[in-house]
Amino acid sequence: MTLKKYAFIIFFAGMFLGSCSTSQKISNIPESIDDVDEKVYVKTLMDNTRSARKYEGFYQLFQVHVTRLTSEVQNMVIQRKGYYYQWSRQQYLQEKQNDMKLRSTDAQFFLQFFTPDIIYDDLNKPKTIWRLYLDWNGQRFEGTVKKVLAKPIEIQSLYPSFDRFSTPYMVTFQVPMNVIEQGTARVLLTSSIGQAEFNF
Repeated sequence: MTLKKYAFIIFFAGMFLGSCSTSQKISNIPESIDDVDEKVYVKTLMDNTRSARKYEGFYQLFQVHVTRLTSEVQNMVIQRKGYYYQWSRQQYLQEKQNDMKLRSTDAQFFLQFFTPDIIYDDLNKPKTIWRLYLDWNGQRFEGTVKKVLAKPIEIQSLYPSFDRFSTPYMVTFQVPMNVIEQGTARVLLTSSIGQAEFNF
């Protein structure tokens, strides 16, 4: 057998084996996660969102939207993420389990913040002028603030009220969301510029 014929046979054998392995991978595609109904999703988030705008005369000082991440909201957010990122059923269930564990110890709120004075858009910085508190059942908890680093289009797909002029933050309070979502609570944003209250 000549070298050319030998190479030809190896080439076609490789093509055949490659096609077999490809078909095997296709048969292992995980069960897809369905997206949440858009109207239900938006209504649920809006029901758990409070807003405030502060002015000094005609000059806007700041604008804030706060979304309470209850069990219902988080289940929908995780389902939407699972749909967008094509998670496997196992990964989806793992994300839900991680969220349940978090909600048993912490309460989280998504905060959308805008101020025309960029120097004051620093809620996550150690020397910020802002403080965030959660008042519940006669107790006050101070929030820990982290900036959300996802791309704007990704944030907007999860939080429809988000716009490109605002900065996204995640606020965490060390009190179980599972407990506070059953009653009433107040989030207070305060600084030397002004205050805003969000009652849930």
